[in-house]
Amino acid sequence: CVVNITTGGAATMSVEERVRPAKVFAPEVASLNMGSMNFALFPMLERFKTFEHDWERPYLESSRDRIFRNTFGDIEHILRTCADNGTRFEIECYDIGHLYTLAHFVDRGLVKAPFFVQSVFGILGGIGTHPEDVAHMKRTADRLFGHDYHWSVLGAGRHQLPIATQAIALGGNVRV
Repeated sequence: CVVNITTGGAATMSVEERVRPAKVFAPEVASLNMGSMNFALFPMLERFKTFEHDWERPYLESSRDRIFRNTFGDIEHILRTCADNGTRFEIECYDIGHLYTLAHFVDRGLVKAPFFVQSVFGILGGIGTHPEDVAHMKRTADRLFGHDYHWSVLGAGRHQLPIATQAIALGGNVRV
């Protein structure tokens, strides 16, 4: 069993709150987002008429005006905080620019090969779900990192199966 703890947490949390579980529990793997983004969940409001908890509707609605903060300083802080506990990272890339951010940290020696890139498709504010988007993400990662990385994908919602199928055909792995 491999334990993977998120450092993404929620967009409403500080970087210290987000990294604390990985710092305390020293998991084998922790997720690490490679850039700030508009992580828009508000489109889900159109799909649901009732909610189980009072906080759900306002939380989804507030994603219209909230940035999911992952600055270069935040990323470096998480990398350095977890460096001594042996934690490896599932490096989450929601857009092409996130691969270039990863390349920056690889070039600086803060991320060492082999590393694990998790490409996430279909979150409004990140890369889309078209097959060309998947191919572009893979080509860019190949060009930047060669054989120094392992690649996996996640397609949001109904996009998981077609994106997973394409990733397998491209030699990638699938997050389930």
